Amino acid sequence: MKQKFYGKIGETVNRLIELVRLEEHRRKSPSQLSGGQQQRVAIARALAYEPKVLLFDDPFGALDAQIRTRLRREIRSLLKEINVPSIFITHDQEEAQHFSESSVLDPLLETVMARLVWRKSVGQIAPSCAGT
Repeated sequence: MKQKFYGKIGETVNRLIELVRLEEHRRKSPSQLSGGQQQRVAIARALAYEPKVLLFDDPFGALDAQIRTRLRREIRSLLKEINVPSIFITHDQEEAQHFSESSVLDPLLETVMARLVWRKSVGQIAPSCAGT
């Protein structure tokens, strides 16, 4: 049963539920959702405020590898669809590469960011993460 919500808030809720592809789960409590579904709910809640930018702080850290891989693809696809700039904070190099789009960065921004990383690095941690 696909029960819909009504009114202006209901329209927003319905649109976001469809956007994150959770229509069949709209009446479930958080404890009835999988970790990946809970992450999609969190994204929908953030999008309800119509943000100018999204910040993800290690969004996949608590998920097992199989769910993490699937959810990364889903979220990347979703982010392309909604076209909201996003910043990902992660310790996972594979995840960082999956979400990075250096081709859209302004060359000046790339230079500034590279200098900041090297200046603020502690020991050899930052260079090793950067692959050098």
